[in-house]
Amino acid sequence: MSAPHRGGVGQFLMAEMGQFSVAVDTGSAFFAEIVAELSQFRWLGGESQIRLYESPVRDSPPGYRRTFCASCGSPVPTVHAERGLVSIPAGSLDDDPEVRPMRHIFVDRKAAWFGIEDTLPQVAGGIRRQPG
Repeated sequence: MSAPHRGGVGQFLMAEMGQFSVAVDTGSAFFAEIVAELSQFRWLGGESQIRLYESPVRDSPPGYRRTFCASCGSPVPTVHAERGLVSIPAGSLDDDPEVRPMRHIFVDRKAAWFGIEDTLPQVAGGIRRQPG
């Protein structure tokens, strides 16, 4: 499976998931992802192996989306066509994205046993695409 990202890296986020970690398939306190403009992304191959799981665990649609490789189960980028964005699991990258985490999101859902010990900004909710 291959998907390059051409410039325009958007936001590198640390999403705190706490009790929702199983629903989003991290098994951890958070997941790290890069959110970028869909126009800066394209698949090179393996698209037919991508599967989508959507869980209605949020208060309002859409639910959490997770895309994965049907052959090996590895997480792969999730395309959010309705928002013009793609979420790229940071751990799936072969190279340094040349950006670093910008903030923690969903800190209101953080696992009680996990302490955020860096100085990154903390946001209770998620991100919204800016108009324009």
